Amino acid sequence: MRRLLLIPFLVTFLIGNSSSCKKDTDFIAEVIEAELLEEEVIEGIIPEEEEEEVSEPELPEEDPVTEEEDNNTSLKKDQGSSYCGPYIISEPLVLTGLKDTILSGLDISNPSGHAITLTDCSNVVIKESYLHHSSGNGVLIVSSNNITIENNTLEAVSTGVYAQYSQGVKVLNNDVKNVVGPFPRGQMAQFANCTGAGNKINYNVLENFIGESYAEDAINLFNSTGTSSSPIEIYGNWIRGGGPSGTGGGIMTGDNGGAYVIVKNNILVNPGQYGIAIAGGTNIKIHDNVVYAKEQTFTNVGVYIWNQSPTSSCQSNQIYNNKVCWTNKKGYFNAAWNSGNCGTVIGWDENTWDTEFNGSVLPETILSDCNN
Repeated sequence: MRRLLLIPFLVTFLIGNSSSCKKDTDFIAEVIEAELLEEEVIEGIIPEEEEEEVSEPELPEEDPVTEEEDNNTSLKKDQGSSYCGPYIISEPLVLTGLKDTILSGLDISNPSGHAITLTDCSNVVIKESYLHHSSGNGVLIVSSNNITIENNTLEAVSTGVYAQYSQGVKVLNNDVKNVVGPFPRGQMAQFANCTGAGNKINYNVLENFIGESYAEDAINLFNSTGTSSSPIEIYGNWIRGGGPSGTGGGIMTGDNGGAYVIVKNNILVNPGQYGIAIAGGTNIKIHDNVVYAKEQTFTNVGVYIWNQSPTSSCQSNQIYNNKVCWTNKKGYFNAAWNSGNCGTVIGWDENTWDTEFNGSVLPETILSDCNN
């Protein structure tokens, strides 16, 4: 579907090609076209039952900004993969009904499809493998549960990990280099219609190089819902490089709805058109992230909240304690935008929108030594 994205641009202080951000105070508006990710459904695969509707929770009585959260770990220093081989060359794997299995040490490429496909599988671990140069996804997961993708290297694939109609999917400590799309693919990881407890995208490293990649969203949650006691986690990822897509960016939550998500301790540098977004849904928390972008032909806004789905509720969301330095394509500082159609955004005034820093918030080398 096509939509018009109305984003305010701050214009008092002209930055031009500056590599750091300055504070501005006045607004103008520019209309650009944006396109929400459409759900890609694998033909012939239908979930066994429809996802239950998520009730619309009331705003909490206490300010959750000061609420102690479960799993409130600090940013790790060992993001990404630590494994450099050896590998055993394997044909692409198409697995159905696989249970209680570890797949390890594989080198798989597939110029005509996905590297690994899991359908109706459970308790499967894919680790210490090199999945690369495939026209499809590195790992496609459909109607499966308790799947772990950990300590792998994925390179030159359409999307790194794409999970549909699944539960308990964990994408942990992987190196991902140059996702190539095309739209609607182009993510490091995407969950589509995933539900329940134990879904995580944590401590991964993504680096896209302009001219070698065509990224959409680095991380996308499409109509995916955690639980109140086990929200979907997006913790401690390092993301550098995006574009030239005019619609893609860093971390997209609430795409076509969703609920119970925590996005924290991520660092994003030049991730695309936007940095982190809530496009709908309820009980989504975005906090303690660092977001930076220099002026590029596709840059727009650092953090935004805007209900872009007419069928999705958007309320009881929180955005706080984030640090954002973002320069749009016209050279103006444009750190954040609240559309006003998601109710009260708890913590909105507790962010640092005008902080001054540059891309050195990430180390010069973020992929492991064997993947540079």
